[in-house]
Amino acid sequence: MRHSLAWIVFITVLTVSGCDKDKELSTDISQKGASHVVGDADGQPQRFKEGVHYVVKKHLPPSSEPQIIKFISYNCPACRFFESTSKITHTERVVVERFPVSFSREQWRDTARAYAVLRSLNIHEQLSGQLFKAVQDKHAPMGDKTFFIDWLSGLTTLSQKQIEDAYEHDKVAELMAMYKAAERRYAITSVPSVYINGNIQIKLKALEGETQLDRMIFLSELTDYLIAQVE
Repeated sequence: MRHSLAWIVFITVLTVSGCDKDKELSTDISQKGASHVVGDADGQPQRFKEGVHYVVKKHLPPSSEPQIIKFISYNCPACRFFESTSKITHTERVVVERFPVSFSREQWRDTARAYAVLRSLNIHEQLSGQLFKAVQDKHAPMGDKTFFIDWLSGLTTLSQKQIEDAYEHDKVAELMAMYKAAERRYAITSVPSVYINGNIQIKLKALEGETQLDRMIFLSELTDYLIAQVE
């Protein structure tokens, strides 16, 4: 029972805080009380409030099409929990991308490259969960090229030559450069972080709800609300 309670506390900290750039796990837990509700232009209650649930980054340009960017790391337990519960996925009307950060950490950079290879092969959605499992449960050395090729060949019908070619392809280097540039441009200091339409940051600590399911429903409705602003 004591171990179960400790695990619940740990997951709660992860859900609220995430993984910081300067430390593995933040313990700064924000309050989750209900915020003041103001009216919209028609006098109706406005559920989602700028400055409370989301922030518009004025220095960033908005995207021309509906877009969601999830900044994560496969080394971050909070990101794994968020990915398994949020279910924010690509649809016909919304482009959803994961941008793995490295925070100048070698192991985080290795897993970002592993994801970039999956992305270049267009199997990233199917194998994202497997990558989390390999990194966090089995402490797999994703920076070892031979290991990575063996690991991926065991999960797919791809030949080792196909995987090696993808691993060494310029596309992977381009993706890694894009991820690093985005990490700097968006000034990411903790993960998970979610941006909508290029310049709107979701304040994940401010999601409302008594349970994780409630908070994820709130997140889904909030993203729908923000996406609608550019449709």
